[in-house]
Order: sequence, then C-alpha cells, then structure tokens
Amino acid sequence: MKPSWNPFLFPFKLLTTLFIQPIRSKLVNSVAKFARERCAKLKHPSEKGGPTLEEFNNGPFIYMRTFCREYELFCLENDLRLIEDRDEIQRTLIRRLNVRVQQLVVRRLYGLRWRLPGEEPRSSSPLPIFPKLKSAASGLPPPPPPVDGSASTLPPLAPGASLGGGSSAVATQRKKAAEYALLQQFVQEKCVVDQTPGSFIDFETRGDPAGKTRENPGGQRVGFRPQVFEWFKAKEAPMPDLRGDEWAKHVLPKGVRFRDRCKVRQVRGLKWDLDASELTLSWKW
Repeated sequence: MKPSWNPFLFPFKLLTTLFIQPIRSKLVNSVAKFARERCAKLKHPSEKGGPTLEEFNNGPFIYMRTFCREYELFCLENDLRLIEDRDEIQRTLIRRLNVRVQQLVVRRLYGLRWRLPGEEPRSSSPLPIFPKLKSAASGLPPPPPPVDGSASTLPPLAPGASLGGGSSAVATQRKKAAEYALLQQFVQEKCVVDQTPGSFIDFETRGDPAGKTRENPGGQRVGFRPQVFEWFKAKEAPMPDLRGDEWAKHVLPKGVRFRDRCKVRQVRGLKWDLDASELTLSWKW
C-alpha cells in the first residue's frame, strides 16, 4: 500500500513525527499545559489580595469529569501524551497550580436539564417516553381526579391484583400511582431530555460552576427536589417520597439516568478561560 503523501516532500512534518512530537510528549506535562492555556487561575484565600474563604468556596469551579473530557480533546489537538488516571491528574493540579479538589457524594439526574423560560417543545423533537404506571385491582371506585382539575391519567385497577393488605394496601397503591403521575407531569412541564455531555440536574441546590454572573447573580443551580416540592405545594398536593431510587423507575423518561450516590469532584481555584481559542484537531486526525 502506497503512503498517501511522500514524507520527503514535507520535511517539517517528517521532523515533527520522528523527533519533535516524541520529545514533546516526554517533556511537556499535558495536564499543566492544558490548565495554563484553557483555564484561568483564581487566587487562593491565603494569597495576598485573594478572596475570603467564603468567596472562594462559593466562587467558580470546574467539575473533574468536564475537565477530563476537554483535556482529552486538547491532547488530541496537540499530539500530547494523555494521562488517563484521574488521581494523577488531581495530584498534578494540586502540585503545579495549588488548587483544591473537593469530593462530594451527590444525587443526580443525567440526560435532563431545566426548560428555559419561553422554551417550547420543538415539533421535530420526539416527545419523552415515560414509564407506564402499574395498574391496581379492578372493581374499586375510580381514582379521584388530579388536583388541577384535569382528566385523570391513572390507569384502572387490573383484574386479579392482590388485595392481601386490604383497603390500606389499595389506598397505598392508589397514592403511589397518583404521586408518580404528578411527578411525570412535573418532568414534562419543567424539564427537557438532553443527551448532550454535561447535561444533568442535581437533586439538591448547589453552586453554579460559573459562579456569580449577570444571568445568575446568586451563583446557584436550583435542585430537582426543591422545585418538585414547590410545584406540589402550589397544586396543594401531598409531598412525594423521593427517598431511594424506586420513584425514578416509575417517573423518569427514557434516556434519563438517576444516580443515587454519585461521587463527583470539584476543582476549586480554576475556571474556564472564555477567551481561549477553540479546539481544533491536529493534521494527524
């Protein structure tokens, strides 16, 4: 098979491939280079003229998952050696840039984002597919209509369902079905299924990685649970039970994943440099 180009007609590419690129991969620390060129360093509270500890903890940060995803593209662009171990990346950031890495255990919904003000569902985008609610036993009175007065979306009780727990078991099943139906309605009204990497909603309200901005002066990202409770309160409905992950199996649409105990890392002391040039793959790719 003949090569696509004659290396001797392009001596600079030949020298880059044989000498420059291997030497640069050995000598250049790709993590430090990426942080210097794509991120902006924030002052630490211990430094002169730095922010207070509270401002530092509530200021901009970068999620380690996002950092690694952009770092991988940067290494492909610059033909640098990729470090895949996140612990090694963390140690390099702490040693070279004096940042702080905080690990949290969070509850998070991946593949979901908040619907923007004025955003309407596009006709070209498919509607979210919600799980079908389980039926209960037949022969019982129909369930009460939803609190907003619209037609009931709950299925009738299925024939032959067990009533071993008596009327209390049926009432519990009815309550759960009504609760799941309202949760599905909340997700359809307030959220959008989005498979873009980095699209997620934290269960609790947390700081925004961008910090305080003109669009978000509070510097907070509202959580899923507070919004659900506020929505249920406005409809004068009982507060739903969101403990564990059982509710997610009956409520979340297809393509959305709920992680009950998800470990995430926040890199404090760095923020994205919005003035950096866009990533473009090198000629090899």
